[in-house]
Amino acid sequence: MINNSSSDAQVFRVMASRINAVRETMPVTGDPLRRADAVTVASQLRELGAVIADLTDAVHHRADGHANRLDLMYFASAVRPACAAAASLGVAAHRLLLMEEPRLPLDNPRVRANDSRVVGKLLTTADTCLRETATYLHGGARDSPTSDRAEVARSRSTTPNRTSSATTETGSATPTLPPGQTVRGR
Repeated sequence: MINNSSSDAQVFRVMASRINAVRETMPVTGDPLRRADAVTVASQLRELGAVIADLTDAVHHRADGHANRLDLMYFASAVRPACAAAASLGVAAHRLLLMEEPRLPLDNPRVRANDSRVVGKLLTTADTCLRETATYLHGGARDSPTSDRAEVARSRSTTPNRTSSATTETGSATPTLPPGQTVRGR
């Protein structure tokens, strides 16, 4: 679940980190260390499902009209590719279960090779979608009004703060022009 007491920029970074953790442990067809089997893919799907639930909670929490719309847009944008990744993992798990089923006539090497290629493409699609999700979340962390960059930019703003007093720090009155007159530069 999301801790709403933290800044949105921090929530974006945590979500992106979780997505990257899922992506980095994705099985790879042909790699004996990251073997693609139905149990491994189903485990990845479960982990991704938890992240998607938290993403949708973030969207729901911010959709009440009081949150920053830019943050809401980034969270909502990250949901689509995350769900596409989940769909690819679901189909991959299904194909792997079929391949592992001993009662099905999949002894033909060409059929097995084709299924392995399909699973590989599904895992690649899931990886690409997870990269896109992380990109949206990193963008949200960067552009969030609560991000460190935004705070620094506001502190360096050249726009003076409007105060009710027309005096400067030294106490002297600032010169003003009568209405209707403009200052011309050189």
